[in-house]
Amino acid sequence: YLSQNNYIEDGPRSAYGAMISGIDAGVGQITTALREEGILENTLVVFLSDNGGHHIGSSSGPFRGWKGMIFEGGIRVPFCLSWPARIKSGLRYEEAITALDIFPTFLDAAGISAESMELDGVSLLPYLSGEKAGKPHEELYWRYSDGAGYAVRKGDYKLVNQYLKPLSLFNLAEDPYEQVNLAEQEPARVEEMQKRYETWNRKNITPLWED
Repeated sequence: YLSQNNYIEDGPRSAYGAMISGIDAGVGQITTALREEGILENTLVVFLSDNGGHHIGSSSGPFRGWKGMIFEGGIRVPFCLSWPARIKSGLRYEEAITALDIFPTFLDAAGISAESMELDGVSLLPYLSGEKAGKPHEELYWRYSDGAGYAVRKGDYKLVNQYLKPLSLFNLAEDPYEQVNLAEQEPARVEEMQKRYETWNRKNITPLWED
């Protein structure tokens, strides 16, 4: 894969290209195997990244930030589902979702009830099929392991504490690239979202690892 990308003069960018080539080849092998077994049409495949691009060799632009940050450049990532027998091809879903939705989606696909489980995510299948309207999540939360840095999204608004003071508040519908800090203009909203984060965070356990 490195040899396929050695035409790229920038070393880190060339290495990044090699990793992408490896992923592409791996996904191709999986898809080919499913097709040869005759089960591709009725197999649910999820492809996503766990973070935004690294700032060396890649970019999350035009979104702000990169891997390890809770600006959109760090947490807004590709998220694709393929299940030809159940999900319409070419569908683009615009509402905010999270990787935590994958497990309940798999349970739903397998016909397993999650009613007795305390899960943070929800099945995406009824939203993709049109069976359910509305948004899968009214609120989403992110937190670093030390709890000092965090983000809250409620509707179109996102509160960010990226180890910065003062806090940053953005309207993602109008400002998806997080350039205009509205915190001073909307202190009541900042306070409300801070309280929501604190309520959510009290239910979390202490992380078993360090960043």
